[in-house]
Amino acid sequence: MIRHMSESYTGPQTGTTKSGKNYKQSGSYTEPQTGTTKSGKNYKQSGSYTEPQTGTTKSGKNYKQSGSYTEPQTGTTKSGKNYKQSGSYTEPQTGTTKSGKNYKQSGSYTEPQTGTTKSGKNYKQSGSYTEPQTGTTKSGKNYKQSGSYTEPQTGTTKSGKNYKQSGSYTEPQTGTTKSGKNYKQSGSYTEPQTGTTKSGKNYKQSGSYTEPQTGTTKSGKNYKQSGSYTEPQTGTTKSGKNYKQSGSYTEPQTGTTKSGKSYKQSGSYTEPQTGTTKSGKSYKQSGSHTKPQTELPNQAGATNSRNSSPYTSVASVHT
Repeated sequence: MIRHMSESYTGPQTGTTKSGKNYKQSGSYTEPQTGTTKSGKNYKQSGSYTEPQTGTTKSGKNYKQSGSYTEPQTGTTKSGKNYKQSGSYTEPQTGTTKSGKNYKQSGSYTEPQTGTTKSGKNYKQSGSYTEPQTGTTKSGKNYKQSGSYTEPQTGTTKSGKNYKQSGSYTEPQTGTTKSGKNYKQSGSYTEPQTGTTKSGKNYKQSGSYTEPQTGTTKSGKNYKQSGSYTEPQTGTTKSGKNYKQSGSYTEPQTGTTKSGKSYKQSGSYTEPQTGTTKSGKSYKQSGSHTKPQTELPNQAGATNSRNSSPYTSVASVHT
């Protein structure tokens, strides 16, 4: 063969392998590029070659794989089952459990995957298995639950009621209060949920209960309040007036001053709010009261002149 080249040559660029195959490659050449395996199979691969690429396993199965090869890729398990898996292989992939059940699982295998519980029930679960998955509670009820199992899942309370709950169970879920009322509540239970107050009133409340929720004040008034209760909520003042206030109560809210005047004020009360001065004048003031507020001068010779009178408040007096 005659070659004409204008630069250095790294041989061979084109040529024939030892087995008589032709090759053409740009760059360095790793022999073989194409050829025949020890078992007589043909192969062709770009790059480095890991023998074998195609061939026959020890059990006579054919395989073909790109990249490194972990024997076996396909073959037969110890129990005579066939398997095929890409990647590393954990024996067995398919086979028979100790109880004679068939299983097939991808990945690692925790025995058993399917089988029979101690009580004779069948189960099938993906992943690790906590016995039992399905079975019978001590009370003879059937249950089925995914994940860990807290006994009982379904059953009968001490009072003979049936319950079903997901997760942990706080007894009782449904039942009867001491007063004979029925209740049903999700989560923990604070007795009572529904029932009767000491005064014979019915109440229903979600959450903890502060007695009383509804009832009667000492003065015979009815009240209803959400949350804690400060007595009284509604009632009658010492002077016979009715009041209603949300929150704590400062007595009196409405009433009568010592001089017989009526007053109504929100918040604390400084007596008097309205009243009469010693000279018979009426006054009304918000806040603290400095007595007198308005007063007629008693000094002889006082004038009504704004400029000369020492009593500048005389113009606001109403007789």
